[in-house]
Amino acid sequence: MNPKFIKLSLVLFFISFIIRLPLIGTNFWKTPDAVEYLNIAQHLVQGKGLTTSLKIHFFNSEPVIHSAFSERPIGFPLFLSFLLRIKNNPLFLQINLLVLNSINTLLIFFFFKKFLPLPWAFLGALLFALNPNILITNRLLMPEPLYLFLILLSLIFFYQPLANKTIVLSGFSLGLSYLVRPETLFLLLGLSISLVVSKKYHFLPFLFISFLTIAFPYHLINYQLNHQLMSVMELNAYRAKSFFTGMKNFNPQLVTIPTFIISNFSFIIRRQLQLLVEHLKSLISFPWLGLLFPLAFFPSLKFIRQTIPLAIFGSLSFILIIATWAIIPEPERMLLIPFIFILLYSLKGLSKIKSPKIAFLIIFITLSSYLAYDLHRLYWARVKDVPAQNFPYSQQLISWLKTHTQSADIIASPDPWLISLTTSQPSIMLPQNLNSKNIDEFINTYQISYIISPQNPLWQNSRFSTLFTTSPPSFSVYQVLPHKY
Repeated sequence: MNPKFIKLSLVLFFISFIIRLPLIGTNFWKTPDAVEYLNIAQHLVQGKGLTTSLKIHFFNSEPVIHSAFSERPIGFPLFLSFLLRIKNNPLFLQINLLVLNSINTLLIFFFFKKFLPLPWAFLGALLFALNPNILITNRLLMPEPLYLFLILLSLIFFYQPLANKTIVLSGFSLGLSYLVRPETLFLLLGLSISLVVSKKYHFLPFLFISFLTIAFPYHLINYQLNHQLMSVMELNAYRAKSFFTGMKNFNPQLVTIPTFIISNFSFIIRRQLQLLVEHLKSLISFPWLGLLFPLAFFPSLKFIRQTIPLAIFGSLSFILIIATWAIIPEPERMLLIPFIFILLYSLKGLSKIKSPKIAFLIIFITLSSYLAYDLHRLYWARVKDVPAQNFPYSQQLISWLKTHTQSADIIASPDPWLISLTTSQPSIMLPQNLNSKNIDEFINTYQISYIISPQNPLWQNSRFSTLFTTSPPSFSVYQVLPHKY
């Protein structure tokens, strides 16, 4: 390998890791998704299999402790459980994910070098390392670093001189990434079309068989457990105008996906247009592409042919983000994949600018804005972002629960993530539509032992006993008493 390439790689890794050092120990559990992944991983370490004891929605009536296959893709919890077996500490997980994204910087450099001159590939990797959105979300226990690592491995193997071995390795990496996020199917489609266009059909069986070696057992186990080939929670987002419908309402009256789409077609189109504008504004903002964005639209036909899988994967990933109308938009996380591939096209366009002064000015403004945002966000993560469990009323509540409840007691609260994270007890969302008619059904269906809630007339009857109230009065703990018939 070129000694210059090795030296530049070391520089990139050093820069990427050094700027992430201030994130070590910062708050990573504000995101509910992170707590849900951690919950599944901890059950794996405890020998309880792919299960979760955290129920945050009522799209189905599964018990509080249930199969994780129906909630999240299993790849990331499996990865976290492997790390937890080495050291059972969430901080250890955070450090590993920070290091993993520094490794991804090197993979970006190696991959971009296949399409760009060395200086431009270095610039692309540097922009990835310093990007403010990628940096700040890297503090979270979220699957993006692992997903990108596996995707880049698959692409690097695919773009090696084609041979049966490299295609098989690409398919295996693709299969592992599919266990992390199902959008991998878009890349599988792109790679397949690329092989067809280049008339290398004989590689297709190797790609699909190696991919299915990983993906097929996942679907088989899921079918055996849940009688569905795919039962990931996010699919329910296509049955309502907002995912909160299933989170805040006990027994929500929901229709099938086709019925909902037909009945709410005009709403869906309006919402998708709104999301399109919102995410395009994010992409052209300085924390993502800024001045680089317009340069992505001037590639040569040769370059487009070379990068068919990337164009398909990036475009369909972006379309999926726009199409998922019920999920709260998180452009800082969601736009990672489109950003990576638009960045490659932008750098190709930048390399064609004939004026060195203009090219330098674009690079200088982009890097300067990145660093300014980085400093602000690192300060925020280090100083301003206070964990929910550090609030006085939370500390009182957590201390009381650890002292007075049993490990198997199921607790309903408006913040089940906080309860799960701090007590490791089974936790369920407290619906907002409970009333005197459905409260008994809710309690009996999910075997609730305690309810945490602000004071409410609903709890002022013989079924509930007030045990503890935080000071200043914010939440009370109500014990559910046996029903008297």
